[in-house]
Amino acid sequence: MSDIKIISNLQTLKKNLGSEDGESSIAVLEWEHLCSLSDKKINLGFYGIYLIIDRCGKLLYGTNVYQYDKDSIAFTAPGQIMKLTDIPQGEIKGTALFFHPSILDGSHLAKKYANINILPTPFITVSA
Repeated sequence: MSDIKIISNLQTLKKNLGSEDGESSIAVLEWEHLCSLSDKKINLGFYGIYLIIDRCGKLLYGTNVYQYDKDSIAFTAPGQIMKLTDIPQGEIKGTALFFHPSILDGSHLAKKYANINILPTPFITVSA
């Protein structure tokens, strides 16, 4: 497991990407900033919503490879181990929204799923 880069909070993510704009429970980043995480196994401690406007490379999760078409949306949950590969240089277009799980505390969604002991679907994708 030592080859897995653990990014447990948004401040660490922003620091790894060269931005230190203070503490926050939410971060919005352009895909081009995520290139530095390419070819590394990462474990994010927060949720991610990815708007993929154009090609973004491949995402490895477990033994599966996901390649997203343009105009797709993908979602990830905390604790999922993934690896971004084959990211095309200069062709990446899209935005990622990351948010800490505490944002859901006290919400209807959190209450609904509080007593369910199943893992979330690894990656949910919606394509146009």
